[in-house]
Amino acid sequence: MPHLPLDIAALGADLIAVSAATFGGPTVAAVAARPGLLLELESDVDLPVPQRFEWGPLPIELLDGLTAAVDHLAGLDERATGTRRARLITSLSAAGDYERVLSEHLDAGLRTLPGVTVLGTATDRLPFAAFTVARHTPHQVGDFLQRRGVSVWTGPSGMTQLMRALGVDEMGGASYLGLMPHTTFGEVDQFVASLAELTA
Repeated sequence: MPHLPLDIAALGADLIAVSAATFGGPTVAAVAARPGLLLELESDVDLPVPQRFEWGPLPIELLDGLTAAVDHLAGLDERATGTRRARLITSLSAAGDYERVLSEHLDAGLRTLPGVTVLGTATDRLPFAAFTVARHTPHQVGDFLQRRGVSVWTGPSGMTQLMRALGVDEMGGASYLGLMPHTTFGEVDQFVASLAELTA
């Protein structure tokens, strides 16, 4: 997920789901609905909205972590002032701009490596790369990079249908690298250089 401000009303969406883990928070998620929609939806649970759509007691300790994650994001840009929302919009706009340039840098580096296939196009990317390495399984790639201080994800991506449609299963799976606002260009260069050792 890019770290960008999101205006649900401007998107015209009925429902939007978000996981706090995608922006550094705890493993809690939420669904935001357009005003009035939840009143229209039926449920077997005889409780008022929104409780009828919740899975039980809220995990208060995780919600405290969510608040801390949002406050952290709101403070990413030292120039951000005003309310938490105003600071969040300023900080996420700056983070999105930074991650866009960083992602382009990562993509360009990956595409120079022999045997590396970057999944997706080089433009309009999320701050995330899915890639395969010829003659190496994702777990081999992950183990090799881990020994060099670089962590990549090599398990299920949460994008199973998309990866299947791209033919990733036939390639033996993919490795995944996500970028965050605190990721540096030096760390991206270290990753590309480490992967270059494997592909040499």
